[in-house]
Amino acid sequence: MEEIIMTSIVGLLMIGGGLFVINSAIAMFRVHDAYERLSAMTPATGLGLPLIVIGVGVEHTWEYRFEWEVWGRVAIIVTAMILVSSVGSNVLGRAVYMSGAPLDPKTMFNDLAEEPAWLADPSSGNNASSEQATPPGIDSAGGSSDANEPEPKTSRDEE
Repeated sequence: MEEIIMTSIVGLLMIGGGLFVINSAIAMFRVHDAYERLSAMTPATGLGLPLIVIGVGVEHTWEYRFEWEVWGRVAIIVTAMILVSSVGSNVLGRAVYMSGAPLDPKTMFNDLAEEPAWLADPSSGNNASSEQATPPGIDSAGGSSDANEPEPKTSRDEE
């Protein structure tokens, strides 16, 4: 009876992880641009592969015995997969955007293509050119322009 339960648990973990990976692979063929493809791979790297690795850890524990080394490796692998995939997706997305890859016409929002309101609005009190413009609340030197906030002292102030 215990063997059936453990086999079911391991099977659910591995099949569940495999379904996430297959779902992501199918989604890769159904989406239309590089940005959507990056988003389509998120379930595979965030849930699918970690579930498979955890399933392997559970199977090893059931077949042999509990070993801290095995579960330490499982924890490191799962953590590394999640961290590396999120950083890698961010870097790939930025590279795709900087390359000028076209967006699908059905994409509704492209916040990166719009100028910020404080930069485009001449009534914001910013008389600087677009290269020198700064967000509200920040003076041109990069410090806070809030009058209630004291300026930090620097070594230049003491001279």
